[in-house]
Amino acid sequence: MAQKKKEILLNAFNMNCVGHINHGLWTHPRDHIRGPDAAPVTLIEYGDYECPYCGQAEVVIRELLDSFGDDLRYVWRHLPLNDVHPRAQMAAEAAEAAAAQ
Repeated sequence: MAQKKKEILLNAFNMNCVGHINHGLWTHPRDHIRGPDAAPVTLIEYGDYECPYCGQAEVVIRELLDSFGDDLRYVWRHLPLNDVHPRAQMAAEAAEAAAAQ
């Protein structure tokens, strides 16, 4: 049952904001990463702090991280959509400044 739940969650995620890349390939030093480097699955989210869908995905991300444990690595990348979210770029820059402290 747990394996089926993982498959359902992963499939739902792949249809929305996040893609997956196996074996942790293609990460960048600027990425914000949660989970072990050796995880067999890496989810990469391209997010915008003003995007309501990215905010809704956060609940699913937490559930996936809890469910998969060390089998999942989560990567956040900024993708501010400035044409529809005028404060997204500033929010991304503020988040980066906070992370650098």
